[in-house]
Amino acid sequence: MRPTACGAGLLDVLARPDIQALTARQAPAVTGPASGNPRYRERMPAGPGSSAEAAQQAAGLFRALADPTRLSILLALQAGERRTVDLTAELGGSQASISFHLASLKQCGLITGRPNGRAVYYRLARPELGPLLHAAEQLLAASGLQTPPGQAQQA
Repeated sequence: MRPTACGAGLLDVLARPDIQALTARQAPAVTGPASGNPRYRERMPAGPGSSAEAAQQAAGLFRALADPTRLSILLALQAGERRTVDLTAELGGSQASISFHLASLKQCGLITGRPNGRAVYYRLARPELGPLLHAAEQLLAASGLQTPPGQAQQA
């Protein structure tokens, strides 16, 4: 089996030392034989102190990154702190929807909030997110896929 050009590009990006370090900090090592339905293989994290809970946390991280609205929020927060109302105006959608996605990102530990009077200013909680998002944008550009307008060179 051979990866497609996009797959090969993704493998190259994933092999970078900075991405490897981020992965090691954010997700446990996953090994072991597949079990259950082969279409939905469940792999348990291996190693001292690892558990199914750690695997669930890692899966939650990747689900947070996979949602278009949450990804748009993370891209917007690369430029600096934003309030919910600022993100609503910038990204569109309802304030309730943006608040829901902010809560999800905060629960995953990807963003943090700083109260200032009645407002909360949100920002990226992990500096490693910048290089990860930038690497994803480079991969999209290299594969010929478009990146969101105005987002290609932020880091």
